[in-house]
Amino acid sequence: GAGGQLGRGPAELARLLEPSLRPQVDVCLDTAHLWGAGYELTGSGWRAVLAELGEHWGRSAPELVHGNDTAVELGSHRDRHAPPGDGVLGEPFFRGILTDPVLDGVPLVMEIPPGKDDRNVADVLARLDAWSR
Repeated sequence: GAGGQLGRGPAELARLLEPSLRPQVDVCLDTAHLWGAGYELTGSGWRAVLAELGEHWGRSAPELVHGNDTAVELGSHRDRHAPPGDGVLGEPFFRGILTDPVLDGVPLVMEIPPGKDDRNVADVLARLDAWSR
């Protein structure tokens, strides 16, 4: 999603591999990169990404989600993270992916600036815990 990088979405990633190799490769979807690449993820946009994953990879969910909020405009081709709920994707997006049965069991990895005494991490984890209910 950062401009000239390869693999801006599931379809482009699939074109990099022969179809016979795709079952052997795990897929990680990065929310901030997808947003930067121009994938509208809010509303029904995340479902469209999962549909594209299914069409090109034959699976309903990725093996990993790198789930960061973002502080940049859609399609900006920039990768600037924000804590979940503090960026343009916002709380509704994260509530959606945290409670999506399709993603049940899929690891969610985030980059959270720790802050003094890891306070930012504790705050974000508490926020995510509340949103996942």
